[in-house]
Formats: sequence, structure tokens, C-alpha cells
Amino acid sequence: MTHNYTPELLIKYVYKETDIADRLELEYALENNAPLRAQYLDILNSYKNVPKVTFSPKKSTMTNILNYSKSTSLETNF
Repeated sequence: MTHNYTPELLIKYVYKETDIADRLELEYALENNAPLRAQYLDILNSYKNVPKVTFSPKKSTMTNILNYSKSTSLETNF
């Protein structure tokens, strides 16, 4: 049976977003299909070269969110 492995599936595999069945099938295919392995290695190399970016909100933004949350929280009367 011939499978059509898409670049999207390979990208999901690189990002560890495939389910167990797809992952196992793809790992077997990567061992036995040289053109697919070459395509995977190209995608993996591209992934490794993408700069890793992290974002953090400004302290004032977090303070505003927390203050808003406090001002709108429900009061409990015991």
C-alpha cells in the first residue's frame, strides 16, 4: 500500500503534534524511504534554523490585568 506523506504531516511530526499511529507509521517510513527521509531532514534543518522567540508582556500590562481582575471579582459574603 502506497502512502502519500505530505509536508504538513512531516511538519506536525517535527513539532511532535502527530498521534501515536501516524508517528509510528511515519518513523517506519522514514527508515525505509530515502526520498521521504531527505524531505524530512530538509524540514528538520529548517526548523532548527528558525530563531526561537519568546514573548513576555510588560510589567504594567500584567498589573493592569490583575487590577482589572480584582475589581471585577465576585464578592463572597459569609
